[in-house]
Amino acid sequence: MLAALIAFATVQAPLSREAFNRQCEKLERGMTPSQVESLLGKPDDILTKADSRIRIWQDGYIWCYGTDGHLSMPTLGIVRFNEGKVESSGSLRWPIPNLPGDRELRRGLRAIYLTPSRINRWVLYDPLWAIHAATYLRSLSKEEAIAVLVAAERLDGALEEDNSSRFIQLATLVFDGPMPLPMVGVLSNYPSQDPREWPTFPLRIVDDVPFLFAHVVMLGGQGESFERYAKRAGKDWKIRRGKLAPPRDPFLAFEHAMRVFVDKEPKPNFQFSPKYGDHFANILALVREVIPVPEDEVDWLSAEDYAKYHEAFLKAGGHWDARLRRYVRGDGTWTP
Repeated sequence: MLAALIAFATVQAPLSREAFNRQCEKLERGMTPSQVESLLGKPDDILTKADSRIRIWQDGYIWCYGTDGHLSMPTLGIVRFNEGKVESSGSLRWPIPNLPGDRELRRGLRAIYLTPSRINRWVLYDPLWAIHAATYLRSLSKEEAIAVLVAAERLDGALEEDNSSRFIQLATLVFDGPMPLPMVGVLSNYPSQDPREWPTFPLRIVDDVPFLFAHVVMLGGQGESFERYAKRAGKDWKIRRGKLAPPRDPFLAFEHAMRVFVDKEPKPNFQFSPKYGDHFANILALVREVIPVPEDEVDWLSAEDYAKYHEAFLKAGGHWDARLRRYVRGDGTWTP
């Protein structure tokens, strides 16, 4: 039955956002796929349990609307099914101040979407995604950038149970101004109480590469959303202008980042004290399109592993392509 559902997921002219939102208000838990189709039409894409980071039950699937290809951002909304019945849905039914026009909103949502893929099975933070998303958001006004992030968080939140920390991390690359610690659980490697000493916590921007050097340990309850965080902290934010331009060899930037982290952090948490192996997924995620990265080697890597991957990157002629905004091989190719 699932194969048949996927086969019928065809590209079609979507409902307008207003019409889609009105129809979503009629959805009820327990509805069948045919009832949903009568309200919203056929889905533009269908996600299954095989699609990585998305939480889907064994017998479940998600209908996506407003996509422009498999695994792309559902810019209109989603309907989640379990055992053939509607479990939940998500759309932008509630107003968001300062949203850009719908065409620009769709473009923005797609630009900052973290596509479900193999990389997300072993990397909770993807610096390549952060570079792409921050570059787009920096081109907007402060108010529009906040609005697009809120919209993305709401839609992406319908797919994931907890996605807020990712958007708060991204905000540190986009906005300059007060960035108090978010209420998202217990964070290791707390910075000084003076936020000016680490204004982009928990990220370190070294040679224009945003590395993640803090772990988040969620406790009971719901973490603070970016939407709430922006309301309490965003009054004095300003947009950081300019594009991030990582260096030719990101391995050297990673080594620089580790030295900065160890030297500048006054009291690193012993349990999460920085070691190359613990944070190596940062660099592997960044160069994954240049050299092959086996999933089972990223939890912890030795110095020998680090040297092996660095050598492979250099041998492939890896370098940053400013036009494509990604690392490519010497002949200009890459493997998505």
